Amino acid sequence: MAMIETASPSLEERQVLNHITMIVASGLSPQDLVRSVGLEIRKVIEFDRMSLTLYDRESDSIRIFAVIQSYESGRLTEGSQILSGDALLRPALEKGEPVLVGDIRSLDSQVAETLSEDGIISLLAYPLTHRRKVIGTINLASTRPNNFSSRQFDLLQQLAGPLAVALENARLWDDMRQTVLALEKTNQELSRTQVEMVRLLREAKDAKRKVEEHSQVLEDRVRERTHELTILKDLSDQIVGALNYDELFRIVLVSLHEVVNYDLAGAMLLEGDQHRYIVKRTRPTDRKLIRQVRDLILRNCKELSGNSIRVKDVSTSLRRTTHFLEDVPPLEGEIRSYINVPLVSGNELLGVINVSSLKENAFSQDHLRILYTISNQATAALLRLKTLREEEESRLRSMVAGMADGVILLTDQRRISLVNPAAEKMLGRLTDERLGDPLTRLGELSVKEFVGGVLSGEEPYTQTEVLLEKSGETFVIVAFPLKSSAGERVGAALILREVTRERSLQEQLIQAEKLSTVGQLVSGVAHELNNPLAGVIGYSQLLLTSECDAEIKGDLQKISREAERARRIVQNLLTFARRHKPEKTLVDINSIVDDTIEIRAYEMKVNNIVIVPDLDVSQPRTMADFHQLQQVFLNLINNAMDAMCLGGKGGTLTVRTSADDEHISIVVSDTGPGISKDLVRKVFDPFFTTKEVGKGTGLGLSIAYGIVQEHGGELSVDIRDGTSFTVKLPIIEEEVKKKKPSVGERKKPGRIKKRKILVADDEETIADLIANLLGKEGHEVDRALSGGQASKLLSAGKYDLIVSDVRMPGLGGKELYNLLADQGEGMEDRVVFITGDTSNPDTQKFLTATGAVHISKPFTLDELNRVIREVLTTL
Repeated sequence: MAMIETASPSLEERQVLNHITMIVASGLSPQDLVRSVGLEIRKVIEFDRMSLTLYDRESDSIRIFAVIQSYESGRLTEGSQILSGDALLRPALEKGEPVLVGDIRSLDSQVAETLSEDGIISLLAYPLTHRRKVIGTINLASTRPNNFSSRQFDLLQQLAGPLAVALENARLWDDMRQTVLALEKTNQELSRTQVEMVRLLREAKDAKRKVEEHSQVLEDRVRERTHELTILKDLSDQIVGALNYDELFRIVLVSLHEVVNYDLAGAMLLEGDQHRYIVKRTRPTDRKLIRQVRDLILRNCKELSGNSIRVKDVSTSLRRTTHFLEDVPPLEGEIRSYINVPLVSGNELLGVINVSSLKENAFSQDHLRILYTISNQATAALLRLKTLREEEESRLRSMVAGMADGVILLTDQRRISLVNPAAEKMLGRLTDERLGDPLTRLGELSVKEFVGGVLSGEEPYTQTEVLLEKSGETFVIVAFPLKSSAGERVGAALILREVTRERSLQEQLIQAEKLSTVGQLVSGVAHELNNPLAGVIGYSQLLLTSECDAEIKGDLQKISREAERARRIVQNLLTFARRHKPEKTLVDINSIVDDTIEIRAYEMKVNNIVIVPDLDVSQPRTMADFHQLQQVFLNLINNAMDAMCLGGKGGTLTVRTSADDEHISIVVSDTGPGISKDLVRKVFDPFFTTKEVGKGTGLGLSIAYGIVQEHGGELSVDIRDGTSFTVKLPIIEEEVKKKKPSVGERKKPGRIKKRKILVADDEETIADLIANLLGKEGHEVDRALSGGQASKLLSAGKYDLIVSDVRMPGLGGKELYNLLADQGEGMEDRVVFITGDTSNPDTQKFLTATGAVHISKPFTLDELNRVIREVLTTL
């Protein structure tokens, strides 16, 4: 004999168990039922022979009731007898113990010897009990030794209840068959002789009456059993579709009422600390009776498990009510009879089903049998739901564990029942509480007030933000209710998400939008200034070429110098506001520093900040992006200026450049309060700033650091005697590229003969200035104050050169250029553009695509004269 171990059934095994339960309830004849059951068992247990035996205690005999795959010797067939005292099956019949034999050849048993003759070596026999008595066995035989294990034992254990019902039905069918056989035998004896007919007539009438009475009894019992089997089949069909425990018990209690006439029925499921108690009433009922049913179940649970069971007050458990007719009288009195049937899987008590009545002796042995049958079906369904629930919980836990958002589950007492890894990290920053503790605060947020409306049902969900003042971290927290399968609120779920970066990015986007707007404004203002500045610069330089006294010439020089200064400021503003793709060219670092200082010169002057430039004029040029480096230097100068403005006394800003054989160094130093040692290591971190809220995004230095690294350089900080930032850039020689020589790279112009030139500009001052200059050079000049007027002049005569503004009302310079190109005479190559709109992307794209010569406003007379002479020389 082998030791028996238990194991949880697989999905296929649970399906087989459900099929067998439905077969038992199908109403097949006993032999057909056994064969159908055998075919299902063969799906999960490999065997060569299977038989069912009936045990008659009165005659102490064992009869083979049904056989699947007949034995070869012919001695073990349906209807044959087995010695009841045989040692092989005796333990199963007397003690109700299963028999598992790995090799029967070693046993001293006549049955074993007979089985050996048929090639059978291993055997598994399981007792079938009805009304706590062994009524027979199910036997599996194999021609291989040790073919059966504890796994097969577990399956037969699950089948024991349904098969016992099947055997009991078989006994009834057999009784009825024997009665019919007796009746047939009687009729045969009556027909043997007509002589005895008269004498036996009375006896025949009596026998007929008895047979009819017995047949009526059998018919009634068969009708009852058929009804029971129909109910059991319907129950089996319904519980397969049950999605939760409450629905399962509701189906079971309703089905019970179809076969058991009870007044009250209850069911309790034991599952950890969450016990479910459901009651069904046939009529309106006093709560005293409902409590009696509950107490009967609790008492039975304690007797079976040895542990006291607690549930909530019964008033909170009556969620499933029954609708009654108005004229139905209520149930009154005391419970006088009841049946408690446990739901057991192995050694585990899963729950209890109760039926109760106000009448004495309201229930019979048949009722008990039905209850046990239904309890077996309910147990199988419970195990299925439990497995599905465990699998679902496992999937949910795995999903929650992998979520980037934090998830915290709270009980109705706000105790933490589950925390995923993301929430565990956040909790360390928000609170000191851990799993199992009541959650009271998250930062400054009172959890009790936050989830109060969710737990009470007043709010479907609630949301808030929590800001940690020390770290600056921001968290969005959402709470929504957790509900049981019955719809009762049993707790709350909290979803936590850190949105510090998102909030910073929002602020950054707002700041970027502001900068974009400022850039557009600066670009527009600079463009509007270009035209009058061009006039001031041009006419002041034109006057300087004329004869005048020294005092007037001195004033004109001041006008020209200040206008030139205004021109550089406008150009710097346009350079800063212009959007462009990163492009490395050969640049002079000192020039970039000068241009950047000039942008902030006035602001520093009014804030009492002295600028000390110390630039190495002998340093070489290097390949770099002018605009990106200007952004780096501007950020360092702005930070230095902000630091020195804190005290309101100003200070000194020193910008020093130097070079060695491999690198150019730029040092920006200030005499401000400096940076504390504990913050130095964070100054290049994104979103870190020491400025007040709204005065800095914390992105300037991190962007500057990235730009310098992209150039292959280094950016470092020194906090001795104020603050010094050092930019170290590698010296990279210019890459030789094949390109079309620019105007400035063309050969020196030779002597220029007189030409006919058309000047087109909607600014009359500019048009007059250019016309005067070219006239002094001896050229014949026509002037047009619009693109349309220029087009008419071009149609009336030919010109050697056209000097045109790019943007003019109506017909602009670009349209004029396209008209000339369409003529196919090459006149578009004789156009020189003058524009103050080079920051406009459309203008940049047009000038790049055409390769047209152009001069930016404002311009000096020397620049204009040089370009005109160079272009005319090439004609």
